[in-house]
Amino acid sequence: MKVKSLCTTGDGCSSPRLLDRTSDGGPAVDRQAIGGELRIRMEAAINELPDDQREVFLMRESADLSFKEIADVIGVSENTVKSRMRYALEKLRSSLEEYQDMARALP
Repeated sequence: MKVKSLCTTGDGCSSPRLLDRTSDGGPAVDRQAIGGELRIRMEAAINELPDDQREVFLMRESADLSFKEIADVIGVSENTVKSRMRYALEKLRSSLEEYQDMARALP
């Protein structure tokens, strides 16, 4: 939290009062905690995916490759890539379902 002094009395006040503090505009502590927990759980959920699904998911999400590009790289049809991605997303959604309610509950 950044502290902004609102001392305007000219009486030489050198430290801000508690009421003079303002938010730094960063995410709230509860959001940071849930975000950190979610990041750890997401990594674990990705690592739990079968190899073929994890490969497609990471190539699509991390490398930003198209389905066609992924199909060319791994030597399968584009429909197979799309199918693997769909299954990966379904498993991730299921693994991370508990965080959906937490995210909605935050202000």
